[in-house]
Amino acid sequence: MGEALHEAGDALQAAIAAARTAAAIAAPARADVVVYCSADGKMCRGLVTPFTKETGMQAAMTRQSSGETFARIRAEKDNSRANVWWAATGDHHFQAAEQGLTEEPAFNYLKKLHHNINDYTKSGSAPVMAAGQGETMIGIAFQHNVVMVALTSTPLVTVPHCECTGYEVGS
Repeated sequence: MGEALHEAGDALQAAIAAARTAAAIAAPARADVVVYCSADGKMCRGLVTPFTKETGMQAAMTRQSSGETFARIRAEKDNSRANVWWAATGDHHFQAAEQGLTEEPAFNYLKKLHHNINDYTKSGSAPVMAAGQGETMIGIAFQHNVVMVALTSTPLVTVPHCECTGYEVGS
């Protein structure tokens, strides 16, 4: 279980690195990188500042909800402004990928992972509820849902990813 979570973290880091590389290739050294961020504004700014410090590139960040950002990316399909879309709910990212609106690196990992997934749920808490009821071995969900189910289900062990936040930030 820990290895699968580590691989997911590695995939996220690879996607970030790919986005940084794409931004560097797509823009001259002092050009702006455009970031659409669907997390909390403070968190978004907290990502942009270190990026600018590390790369010397100025980043223009727009904060919108995941639904608003997805609609914007669809509208900009033929004239995309953004280099990076950070955060948002998974359903919008998957829909964007299915519609050809995203780059491939992160989704190549997901394609490899697909054969290990027994169900794609429509609810953020459903995976951990299924694990709590013994219907599946692993349920990846928002931490607050995991804790609530763990308090009422046995045997269920919570394993927060060691390199990521132990709580979610709504978009």
